[in-house]
Amino acid sequence: MGAFEAAIALTRSGEPLERHFTVRIYKADFTPRAYEPDDVRRVRGLLGMSQVLFARFLGVDANTVRSWEQGTRPPSPIARRFMDEIENDPEHWRERMVQEAVEVAIDPANR
Repeated sequence: MGAFEAAIALTRSGEPLERHFTVRIYKADFTPRAYEPDDVRRVRGLLGMSQVLFARFLGVDANTVRSWEQGTRPPSPIARRFMDEIENDPEHWRERMVQEAVEVAIDPANR
């Protein structure tokens, strides 16, 4: 408690805290990087997904992924952030796909 009281007293005094404490300032830049068509294809390839499956995974329409890969439209910031995360740990996302996969019963008559 004494340390908290001392910090409060210093704050109230107006004296710069740097004289008594080590002060560090960090800046975090969370801006996702730009993704060109080849980058989108490469990230999709990390997961071994078709455009349709990758689109479902990202929560977008298949035509959206197609437009990214054809260069007619850039990915949204949130899609770029997700692709950043996939690139940082593709194994994690492959495992997540397996966890989410649901076995579908196939009717032998429709084979």
